[in-house]
Amino acid sequence: MIIILTEHYRSDNVRGGLFIPTNIYLVRHAEIKYTPDDFVRPLSEKGKRDVDKVTNFFKDKVINRVISSPYLRAIDTIKYVALDKGLEIEEIYDWKHKGTVPLCYCIK
Repeated sequence: MIIILTEHYRSDNVRGGLFIPTNIYLVRHAEIKYTPDDFVRPLSEKGKRDVDKVTNFFKDKVINRVISSPYLRAIDTIKYVALDKGLEIEEIYDWKHKGTVPLCYCIK
């Protein structure tokens, strides 16, 4: 899973006026418990504990959208970030590709 968070702000100190910088954070889904069904593979107990670290990291970040692959492990890793920000997770089913890492990103 990949999380991309973009924070935008205004600055009059840049030629032409408005400058919108972007910060990108990449995070893989938390540790999983192996099951044969890749789509509903759950987080391990350690993975569940690590979700708190991910959630706490994003506490002071500005996020306007949360977009994720539909894999359970991706959703479970990011769901408390979305809940904390009062956002719904937008699931992108095209990101469900065999042999690739499920994606999840947050965009302002």
